[in-house]
Amino acid sequence: MNLRWNLIAALLMAALFVLSMSCGSSNGGDSASSGNNNTAYTVSFNSSGGSSIADSNNLPFDHYINTEPIPTKASYLFGGWYVNPNLAGEMVRFPFRVTADTTLYARWVAEPGFTVTFDTAGGSAVEPITGVARITVMPKSDKHGYEFLGWVDNNTASTSIIIAPYAVKNNITLHAMFMFIDHGCELTPRWRTLLGHSPNG
Repeated sequence: MNLRWNLIAALLMAALFVLSMSCGSSNGGDSASSGNNNTAYTVSFNSSGGSSIADSNNLPFDHYINTEPIPTKASYLFGGWYVNPNLAGEMVRFPFRVTADTTLYARWVAEPGFTVTFDTAGGSAVEPITGVARITVMPKSDKHGYEFLGWVDNNTASTSIIIAPYAVKNNITLHAMFMFIDHGCELTPRWRTLLGHSPNG
């Protein structure tokens, strides 16, 4: 009988030991994670020959840089910041979320830049935008009985709605997309989100 109780006691002690080791491991992981989140990061701005932009130092994880710094360069138009030094991929949007040490690279377009015209597909006219390297706020067109969805570039394989900021890389015409609204019905918040609209906008 004593042997049986001794065996049960030994098993309980072993189980408690394993449990304590597991808890210790978990706590250690949490501490490591907290340590990473307490790391200070730097965002550097490589203006690629433009005016100097000071680095943003000692930024905590998940910090947001709200205001986009705008460098200048004689005879050039600023075309935004990119994470990739060869300016591939999408333009950086601000507020910019900090998750690691990062260098942003400026894009420049020689003056006079490019012209963007707008085919409104029967909607209200939109004046061309001239002398630009990018568009930070997309214009809108109105059409009675229709919901304006946005602009598309028919010269690409993608039919996605363009979301600002938009990098202008040549003279281009953007085409309006509308959705017919029957008896005042509007897009649901879900469709607005899918089409690049703010659910509340």
